[in-house]
Amino acid sequence: MRPLKIRRSMSPQTFFMLLGIVSLTPAPASAAVQALDTIRRVASEFALQRAESDHGGHVTATVGRLDNRLRLPACSTTLVAFSAPGRQSMGRLSVGVRCDSPATWTVFVPVHVQVFRKVTVAATTIPHHTPISAAMLRTRERDIGRLQHGYYLGLEAVLGKQLRHTVAEGTAIFPDMIWTPRLVRRGQRVSIRGGSPRVRVSALGVALADGKKGDRVRVRNLKSGRIIEGEIIAKNTVQVP
Repeated sequence: MRPLKIRRSMSPQTFFMLLGIVSLTPAPASAAVQALDTIRRVASEFALQRAESDHGGHVTATVGRLDNRLRLPACSTTLVAFSAPGRQSMGRLSVGVRCDSPATWTVFVPVHVQVFRKVTVAATTIPHHTPISAAMLRTRERDIGRLQHGYYLGLEAVLGKQLRHTVAEGTAIFPDMIWTPRLVRRGQRVSIRGGSPRVRVSALGVALADGKKGDRVRVRNLKSGRIIEGEIIAKNTVQVP
């Protein structure tokens, strides 16, 4: 069983305003009362399982306290936790916990879920317009719920690209921060490479379009005049089948 992290409780007035208790039948003084810790544990386990399924990584859940004056009839069936369809599974959530028998009641429990994953960060200060190498990067565990602009889980997607502005050491790299330089420009001479693993052939050509690494562009063979299509594999270099 995961340890339950407890936050400072909110005021009773705030609790009843935000908690949203519906279809609630108070327990008679002599009837068995539902343990509030059980409700909190059901909400926590539901939130943890949902976040782990959606995001993986290391997940924690901090459950808000329930007002000790809340007296609900003890549930004779399994408590059911739920959340609204399409709602996010990390950050500050409201998890519903429902009882169907002998009395019907529903409580909405505040839960704060954090998901930690190893993301790509700058290993040192990286100047803008500098091609990114592996030595400039490392992975560090971060709460991805706080990375509102996105993130990368590995280095490969970032290598060879450039930053739009200088980035400080430890900063998480996100998609809008980087751009891919053009390796081929229209009208420029390029090296056309082809052949098989045993036999390599090359020729000179002219690019008919701009392109980045991995893009497919058309080039004109300067010797034969033939127009062919290939993949940009390096600066001014196009690989053809």
